[in-house]
Amino acid sequence: MGACWEETRVKELACSESVEPQDLNGNGDSEVKRMARLALKGALSYTLHVAGQSLTAIPPSILRLLPVFCHYSNDVGDEELYKQCFSLMSRLLQATYIPEANLPCIMQVFRQMLQSPCWWKSKVTMLWLMKVMVFSNLYVFATVREEIGQLLMGSLSDCQLEVRQTAADTLSGLIQSSFF
Repeated sequence: MGACWEETRVKELACSESVEPQDLNGNGDSEVKRMARLALKGALSYTLHVAGQSLTAIPPSILRLLPVFCHYSNDVGDEELYKQCFSLMSRLLQATYIPEANLPCIMQVFRQMLQSPCWWKSKVTMLWLMKVMVFSNLYVFATVREEIGQLLMGSLSDCQLEVRQTAADTLSGLIQSSFF
């Protein structure tokens, strides 16, 4: 799955440098990318199964993959991968149980995504997911209320309009649920 992380990183670097990324589907690394995407699809299938069948929390090892899942839930280049990531985000992870032991991991993922200079579509997905995860686990996230607020305030000043709109919607939803 290293190539999936690399593709995301290359897009991030290209965006932060205001340069168009090189053709990432060149012949030289297409086999590596294909294998990485197959590995990602396998991880997604496993995650969908764990999240759908388990009554326990999703392990931190899967939570750390959220940036990749957010990225590919907005990538329509591979329809099957897009649908699996979108399904994982919209159906299963939104109401998952987050124990206090996993709170540092999920907060690190929130920081990684929302403070990234470029992943605006992934940021929108993460903000939406953050709203639902916090609402579903109000008592757990109450201990990091201030940090959640700081992340939202930072997102309200993002250069991308869609990120600002989603951050405002997330903040509004959390205010209405008496989180703030």
